Amino acid sequence: MEKTTTRPLGTTIRDYHSSLNDGIIALYISAFREPPWGLSFSKEQIVSEIHRFTTSPEKHFRVAMSGEKVIGISAAHTLSLEDFPFLAGIVKGKKTAYGAAMVVDKAHRENGLATSLLRDRMDHYFAKGYCLIIGRTKNPAMERVYLGLGYKDTGIRDPIYQDSSYYLLKLRRQ
Repeated sequence: MEKTTTRPLGTTIRDYHSSLNDGIIALYISAFREPPWGLSFSKEQIVSEIHRFTTSPEKHFRVAMSGEKVIGISAAHTLSLEDFPFLAGIVKGKKTAYGAAMVVDKAHRENGLATSLLRDRMDHYFAKGYCLIIGRTKNPAMERVYLGLGYKDTGIRDPIYQDSSYYLLKLRRQ
């Protein structure tokens, strides 16, 4: 059964469905073109990312909507230390989720949508018995959202994207 959350300002957060792919692709392209990323993705690259989001272990892929328009996405999955061996020292074998993507349309930023998407993610993984959630960003606005929700800056920089830092949230007592 699909879970839908209604938010103020007429927005909803709902489960991913493939019928939303065109809106997700458009959002991804426009958001990552902006600073601080300045990246360009092809439709094929984004479709590959969507496939990864939908096939990852213990996935949590949610879409924020304003009417019929996609205005945000949140994708997370179980952290694989094979992909992130440099995080082993802070994870220490605990059941951990990794926030793979958080994207909000420029016109809908600064109104709590990223916070709502992250809370939705936190609730999901708490209910599943996870101990930790890790996210990565180089965006100062997203850093503020993480810190405002209780995430801690780990001081760990990404070895590939060295201008990005990792943030950690403890969901349960260790």
